[in-house]
Amino acid sequence: MKARELALHTLFRVVTEDAQRLIAAHKQAGLDPDSVVIDEQEFYIHRVGHAFAHLLTWAEQLEDTLTYLSNYKYGAKSSGTGGGRAKHALYMVENYLIRLQSIYDRCLQLVNCVFNLCIEDSNVGHAVIVSNLKVARTNVPNLLKQVKRSIKPHEQHRHTIIHRNSYQEKNLDRLQLFYMFDRDTWQAIGSPGNFDDLEEVRKDLLRRTLAEKKKEFALTNEGLMKVLCALMDGLQPQYEKFKAQIGSYA
Repeated sequence: MKARELALHTLFRVVTEDAQRLIAAHKQAGLDPDSVVIDEQEFYIHRVGHAFAHLLTWAEQLEDTLTYLSNYKYGAKSSGTGGGRAKHALYMVENYLIRLQSIYDRCLQLVNCVFNLCIEDSNVGHAVIVSNLKVARTNVPNLLKQVKRSIKPHEQHRHTIIHRNSYQEKNLDRLQLFYMFDRDTWQAIGSPGNFDDLEEVRKDLLRRTLAEKKKEFALTNEGLMKVLCALMDGLQPQYEKFKAQIGSYA
């Protein structure tokens, strides 16, 4: 399952149609959509759409990592030594692991908007969301738990990267070492080995390592997208409920 499934989900389609309908109505009335004063229901629709769009973007970026991992194109300056390839691989792996955990925060922001909890964005967190009675009385906490469970295996990697040191894994560490050298520095240390052989070894190791990480991340993404779509299934009736409820205030 791909992030495209999120973009095609009924919840995203309905929110998008609602927002487009409001914008079209403003234009038909000769109003500037950027300056018109909107009512509470319109604000609610746009808030939910904004939160969903940012969740979708985050999911798409997790999938993009599979392409960017091996898409090393930084120009002649960076490719002169070759060391940038190992740095690029480590950067993309770390970037993925950090973003993977952060997608849960995007889910919490969306739940905050759909249930119209009106919690300040900076105060949104797991405990404050799932303990709210509006949320706790539904199956959404269980759906959030499934999202969290799908990314749990990589949680400690994120904490290590953020708080202690770079991500460490045998093959990635070896790549950092092998790509430290260019032909001149290899000869300068008086190594008895042939630099051409080192180049072949590190190229092969790079290909195998990237293939393994792509496979690992693809499986993680597939599982994540399934539970995200399940979460959207649970949020859709809540969106319709609160949209109608807020509209009745007028």
